[in-house]
Amino acid sequence: MGLSLLECGVLASVPPRATAIFLAIDKTTERSTIMATPDRASLADGLVSIGEDAIATSNDALLDDYYTDDYRLHSPAGDFNRDEIKAYFAALRESFTDFRISRAQILVDGNLVSARTVMAGRFDKEFAYTPIGTVAPNGQRVQWELINIFRYTDEGRLVEEWVQTDTYDFLRQLDAFISEDARH
Repeated sequence: MGLSLLECGVLASVPPRATAIFLAIDKTTERSTIMATPDRASLADGLVSIGEDAIATSNDALLDDYYTDDYRLHSPAGDFNRDEIKAYFAALRESFTDFRISRAQILVDGNLVSARTVMAGRFDKEFAYTPIGTVAPNGQRVQWELINIFRYTDEGRLVEEWVQTDTYDFLRQLDAFISEDARH
């Protein structure tokens, strides 16, 4: 049907912890469809929990329940599927002692969630997931931020994500060599 939220009317006010119900009217057929979306609090709470309880602590069973089988991450480094992002998370935990992930701000609009995500840890082992290849550890505590937009299914599972980060600052904190040409 392809309706935007602007084309949907809210049937009822949405109390916290309730499922939002929207009435979508297809203007071409004048048919209406009831669409349920996960409530704002459960999407925000789930996003915080998956970072703390699965990404930072290696709980692939929780990740598999949270991410759909066809999950896609769109990033400056390219697109990644669920298994590829799990390998990335494993590399972060391996390379950064006391790896932590937190959500500084979370905004929810229907099935879309945006967040300012903060990742941090002490860089104690080689890290290969950089645009310049493997970087040797410097033993320093590093912290970097990401801006994420997450798209969820009506059942509340993560199906798609877009991310942006300051790669230059991340590499600077790792003491990675960056050529003058790469800066421009």
